[in-house]
Amino acid sequence: TGLPVYSLYGKTRKPTPEMLQGIDVLVYDIQDIGCRSFTYISTMGVAMEAAAENGIEFVVLDRPNPIGGEKVEGNLVEDGYISFVSQFKIPYIYGLTCGELARMLVGEHMLAKDCKLTVVPMKHWKRSMDYTKTGLQWIPSSPHIPHPHSAYFYPLSGIVGELPYLSIGVGYTIPFQMFAAEWIDADKLVVVDDEDCVDVAGHLLGALERLEYLLVPL
Repeated sequence: TGLPVYSLYGKTRKPTPEMLQGIDVLVYDIQDIGCRSFTYISTMGVAMEAAAENGIEFVVLDRPNPIGGEKVEGNLVEDGYISFVSQFKIPYIYGLTCGELARMLVGEHMLAKDCKLTVVPMKHWKRSMDYTKTGLQWIPSSPHIPHPHSAYFYPLSGIVGELPYLSIGVGYTIPFQMFAAEWIDADKLVVVDDEDCVDVAGHLLGALERLEYLLVPL
């Protein structure tokens, strides 16, 4: 078609006026995973601001939240800690679809400038549905979110992966589904595959819904 393609993942995160020249409508059609630090919603927010600044309508093609619309967990971002991985003062697990979040960003005036927003709704989606209940084929949101259940693992182990001494499987076949390190003594680890608890080195950890940790030495 000869249409230019611009990346918003890198040094330029917000569409520039030059990128938007001649654009009538800016459309967001990306599968999010329902977690604040997954940066697709941050890109959506700054793109909404860019659309407002340039007098362009912003359209969101709504998609299911892979972990459903009933789970809301985690703290709100504190002043002074806003970043691209925590762009909005919303819970870490925010329980909204991208369309619902876009409506909230405009309705609560959470953007630098409100845009003209249109959300194209889904049909037949219910808040109780995780992605496996939609009957839709999963298209990986990124190479590190290869399956619908990856959306559950990401918020549980993703932050730990930012630490330099522990691997969480990113770059391996089960991203966010493992903890691994050279210093782990496998003989001293006891993992109970049980719905109620995970017993590690004699200590009881709380139930981790839908999560099975694989703790092994590298």
